[in-house]
Amino acid sequence: MATAWAVPFISCFAAIVLVATYHNRWMLLFGPLIAFLGTAGALLSRDLLDEADEQSSRVASTIHTLVVHAVAFLAFSAIYLNKFSTWVAAPLVGLVGGILILETLERAGISTPTRVFYSVLGGWVLAQVMIALNWWPTYGWTGGAVLLAVFYLVAGLLLIRTQRHVVRRRDVLEYGLVSGAALLVLALREIVA
Repeated sequence: MATAWAVPFISCFAAIVLVATYHNRWMLLFGPLIAFLGTAGALLSRDLLDEADEQSSRVASTIHTLVVHAVAFLAFSAIYLNKFSTWVAAPLVGLVGGILILETLERAGISTPTRVFYSVLGGWVLAQVMIALNWWPTYGWTGGAVLLAVFYLVAGLLLIRTQRHVVRRRDVLEYGLVSGAALLVLALREIVA
């Protein structure tokens, strides 16, 4: 199941929604730039992932992860900034998260049905977080950052599960602590502000 379309599609979606949200000259400049960088970064890193050299593969994997997470942040923020109703926002976040997890799991080398199942599962978790997030009285880009922290946790643990078939305690601690620390900083920022 080819998913080379996933990150470019989501980056274009994020750019369009951000331009529609802000509709000013700066965003008319940055919107196409977001779409271009998301598309170019995704295609470049996917091309590098096909390299046989292990060093190139590690670099490409890092670049790919950074591009996917940057696009996820922009797309989640674009959805959150519009303050859609929960009936619209939760499925949108679940769909965006599921598509990006589907792309992330491509390098795991698992069967298509398993990959789709894990992507749906990850998208469902993100949709549930969006439901809770709509009850939190926060504004601006904070909602996108919260969703990114959860995306980092879910996508990372699912990728490890599919690559190694076992999620070690160390992996849960690593992803949990990073995500938990990010969520704590965001919550404290909102309390102070």
